[in-house]
Amino acid sequence: MSKILTGLEPTEYEHDLDKAALNTLERIPGLPKLTKKFYELGFEKLIRIEYTGQYLAINKNNFPKVFNLYLQACKILDFKDIPELYIKFDYSVNAMASGVEKPMIMLHSGAIDLLDDDELLFILGHELGHIKSGHVLYQMLGSMLVPLVSKGVQQFTLGLGGLVTEGISLPLYHWIRMAEFTCDRAGLLCCQKKEAALGVFMKWAGVPIKYQTKDFEKEFINQAIRFQEQDYDSMDKFVKGISQTYSVDYLMQLGQLVPVSHPWTLLRVKKLLEWVDLGKYEEILNAIRCSNCGYQNTIESKFCANCGTSIK
Repeated sequence: MSKILTGLEPTEYEHDLDKAALNTLERIPGLPKLTKKFYELGFEKLIRIEYTGQYLAINKNNFPKVFNLYLQACKILDFKDIPELYIKFDYSVNAMASGVEKPMIMLHSGAIDLLDDDELLFILGHELGHIKSGHVLYQMLGSMLVPLVSKGVQQFTLGLGGLVTEGISLPLYHWIRMAEFTCDRAGLLCCQKKEAALGVFMKWAGVPIKYQTKDFEKEFINQAIRFQEQDYDSMDKFVKGISQTYSVDYLMQLGQLVPVSHPWTLLRVKKLLEWVDLGKYEEILNAIRCSNCGYQNTIESKFCANCGTSIK
């Protein structure tokens, strides 16, 4: 059983790039108006209706093993209220968090079939990280409202078209990508096995399961390190900047610049391993937490500095 991280706060594992991108985004004057319109149009209700009418809710009766893993993930990351969990038939190894007031997680069937238990804990922990950090509202703006406004769908524009074209879209999608670094850390804190996290990343990179050996894992890590350490000339910077912002696949197939929602897989590997190597992961894992309030105390403490409870 993994260590229960009682009192865990998202600020403990928040990535600096996430924080910086969010600060930039929230300084944009038009963001509050866009957020208000999201609530006025009832997008949260819309997605809840779709989930409950289209997909199967996972519970202890229909998927007991998956549901128990999910409860374990919620316990490890210190969730008092358990978000609803649904399953969608999709053979990509993926999941997503939705809902602001009543959060939900959608788990793809491919994740259940293709991941082992520890890898599934990483995926679940990643999505729970989005909820714990309060990412879901802005994520839903990026995935639902902004695309409708950007495409000029009349009934959804409602005077917002200029806001989106005047500088919200790029900072919003940039923050969405940077938030993934934070939630990769949440996933690792949940599964508490670096090999499990790497196993998920390798599957995202397209590595067939039968080739995911220790030797392949080593080469996978080496490629991530080599990529990040390349010297960038001006053309490299331009090309990499464009491809981090937009989907090259969509550009080639459809001739459209479509913002990507996640950083490159190998870059995510590098960022997560850097965090581990700095000792920050172990620091959180081994913190002396008060059993009553979760406050992090020093190893010498006999009583919690926050609530006075005896530290055993």
